[in-house]
Amino acid sequence: MNAHPLFFVCAYSLDMATIDALLNAALSSFLDLHGAERGNIQVLDTDEGHRTLRILAHQGFEAPFLNAFARVSADDESACGRALRFRCSVVVPDTEEDDAFAPYRLIARQAGYRSVISTPIISRWDHIVGIISTHFPHPHTPARAAIDRGEVLARQLAHDILYVLEPRENLVLPRGHGVGARVAKSSR
Repeated sequence: MNAHPLFFVCAYSLDMATIDALLNAALSSFLDLHGAERGNIQVLDTDEGHRTLRILAHQGFEAPFLNAFARVSADDESACGRALRFRCSVVVPDTEEDDAFAPYRLIARQAGYRSVISTPIISRWDHIVGIISTHFPHPHTPARAAIDRGEVLARQLAHDILYVLEPRENLVLPRGHGVGARVAKSSR
């Protein structure tokens, strides 16, 4: 794997016009980092008192996958649900061998992936903004260095998402803050 720069996108320097452009640029960079062709970004939505993840950017997936993972909570045993619950990167090296992943095996087969890495997008204020996931067609165990680089990129992405959504002076957000509703509004 080629060396990958840690700096991939910065909303304030690139002046990204929309959250869609930011998320798509970040997803492309993350896929390049891991050498994957499929992935998605979910943002945390706290509307109506529920903490759920919603897919707002994706590459390489079609409606069945998007519908199956349209709303994911920390109670779900998917890789992204576990990453939300445990607040750390979750690697499922082989979806056919991971017992907790059993409810999602059929959709994984249909979508053409066998391994997944889900990385939480956590702000410097320790708020979960979302999850970024990469999917591989074969069993795959990433090097620890790649996971570490992904976590650094995800932290930068959290800052960039919040920068796009909030004026600079209001970046300190209340605990448990979800950005999903504002992301959805700004991407329209």
